[in-house]
Amino acid sequence: MNTSYTEKVYNFYSTVYDFVFGPSLETGRKVAVDLLEPKPYEKILEVGVGTGLSVPYFPRGTAIVGVDLSQKMLDVAAKKMEKLGRSNVELLTMDASHMDFPDDSFDAAAALYCLSCVENPVQVLREMKRVVRPGGRLVFMNHFQSTNKTMAFMEKAVTPIAKRIGFRTDLKLSPLLRKAEMTDCQTVNADPFGVYKAVRVAV
Repeated sequence: MNTSYTEKVYNFYSTVYDFVFGPSLETGRKVAVDLLEPKPYEKILEVGVGTGLSVPYFPRGTAIVGVDLSQKMLDVAAKKMEKLGRSNVELLTMDASHMDFPDDSFDAAAALYCLSCVENPVQVLREMKRVVRPGGRLVFMNHFQSTNKTMAFMEKAVTPIAKRIGFRTDLKLSPLLRKAEMTDCQTVNADPFGVYKAVRVAV
């Protein structure tokens, strides 16, 4: 699933994304933002900000920089921010695996429902870690491949189909953390069945 294909898919989704993925994934957004513990005086990066569905859960004083591959998704987000009166939200078209920010630019960073949609999730996490100051934190929330063998087999089997519509279902959490060199982690279920998990990492 390469970057250009992902961009095309989510440009296509932009007009229906809120309807399809808004209420259905709302609980996970709340859980992830609560786990991040954003403060009103902080500057926070959101990777894969999409149409800005998570922004209302951040304190109004928090300065948010949202990046996404899809300009059309960001166009929807910009209109939403105007309606919400969130003038402290900056939206940028950017590949999260190669971000144009200096080291230690943010107090914290989040990636919600994003890692299974990118070409190289390990590199995205490394970039998030790079741009967050020492003592900051990261939170990413995603579906990860089940530890149940039967479920894992099914998730792996449907991944080729899932990739055609913009995401993967076989992303494994433990290897991801190991390859991204993340050890100080807290993991919580983002739904009652543990389909989605939120992970907090101390930087």
